[in-house]
Amino acid sequence: MAKAGITEYKEDDIVLKQGDPDKSLYKILSGQVAVYINYGSDDEYLVGIQSFPSCFGEMTILSGQPSFYTVVALTETKILCVPEENFEALCVHELMHNFSGEHDGVFWKKFKELGGRRLYELDGTHGNHGKWPSLKL
Repeated sequence: MAKAGITEYKEDDIVLKQGDPDKSLYKILSGQVAVYINYGSDDEYLVGIQSFPSCFGEMTILSGQPSFYTVVALTETKILCVPEENFEALCVHELMHNFSGEHDGVFWKKFKELGGRRLYELDGTHGNHGKWPSLKL
C-alpha cells in the first residue's frame, strides 16, 4: 500500500506499474508523467502525457482492480499520493461541503470527468480487450 504524502521522482522513475494492487489517487504537483499500457513490451502503448493539475490512479480505487497502466516520470516530478482510506475520507469531506453549499462541487465535477475519461481509455481499443472494469462502489 502506498504511503500518504508527497514524493519526488526523477526522470524515467516508475511511479506506478501496470498490475500493481496499489489503490491510491496520485495528484501531479509539478513535472510531467507518461501513462503507458504494456510499458516496456512490444505492445507498448502511450495513453498520454499528464502534468499539473492532473490526477491518476482513481480507477484502481473505483474498480478494486490492479493498476491498468504504468506511469513514468518524464521530468523531475512531484506527486501527492492519497491512499484509498484517505481518498474515501476526502470524498466524504467534499460530499459534506457539497451538500452544505459551502462550494460549487468542483471536486465532484472533476472526479466524474476523470472517471468517464478513464473508462473510455480502457475500452477495447486501449488494452482492456473490450472488458470494462466492474465498479465496486
